[in-house]
Amino acid sequence: MTSWRDFLQKPSPDAVAKLKERFGTLPTRELRSRLNDSGLPKEAQGALRELIRSRELGANQTSPIIQRAKVIAAEIVDGSVSPYDGAKLICPMQWELPDGDHALDGFVYWEDEYDSADTDERRDHCRRAILKVAAHLLNDNYPGGANWDEDAPSESV
Repeated sequence: MTSWRDFLQKPSPDAVAKLKERFGTLPTRELRSRLNDSGLPKEAQGALRELIRSRELGANQTSPIIQRAKVIAAEIVDGSVSPYDGAKLICPMQWELPDGDHALDGFVYWEDEYDSADTDERRDHCRRAILKVAAHLLNDNYPGGANWDEDAPSESV
């Protein structure tokens, strides 16, 4: 069991940097599970806690915006709001996020693509893409706005 002293121990910046390099792309949930690794040295445990804390602090700044977007994304997924109308509601939220946070970019991209689509087939493609981006946003492992590629729609969505 970890003592409070160990929990509050401030790890070296070098240890935190090495940990970010090795585990920085893992979801926070996965990082938390690694805290239970009995073979993890105490400094690494402290660095892991520091990484989790820094993520949580960053997430708390954008959390209300993302939570609002998730409510609309859930309505897109359950069909109570059309993908296009939902994306139109979510798009302005992207501009409320801090610079460099692209969590909602997929909605901005596909809403714009829908607006410029000149065929029903292309609009349908955009609707499926928005639906997929909405489903990804509701997933805890959502990577952000990187789901812009032309192949975004999948047959499973």
